[in-house]
Amino acid sequence: MVVGCTLLVPPSLLRHRLPDPVATHWRATSDVPDGSMPLWVTPVVATALWTVVVAVVAALWRRGLTARPAVRAWCVSILGGGGGFLVAVQLTIIHANLDRPTWQAAGVPTWGLLLAGLLGGLAGLPGLAAKRRSRTTR
Repeated sequence: MVVGCTLLVPPSLLRHRLPDPVATHWRATSDVPDGSMPLWVTPVVATALWTVVVAVVAALWRRGLTARPAVRAWCVSILGGGGGFLVAVQLTIIHANLDRPTWQAAGVPTWGLLLAGLLGGLAGLPGLAAKRRSRTTR
């Protein structure tokens, strides 16, 4: 719920301060954005990706596959890491486009991309810790 709300609410609250479309992609060798999406599409795409992740984990859970500690640990890691990554990417896109007249003027989100990787990795650690703990309790 928290991830879904974080993906949907900030773009809605800040829509009057964001260009439409918004920059969503930057070249690795340049600080110029080279891709954009309509403002309403970015939270929809992020939320759709999150919904797929949650649906896959829920399907595993429902089939009883999470009874195995290793599968349960990976599910926790995927939910935490995926949610953290998607939230960080969404917030990076918002920050890069905030108060810009057009998507072409969007800032370079280097720190945000680093944050997305870091936050995704940190959010996935509890699952990996659970996996490690399940190995030692056998």
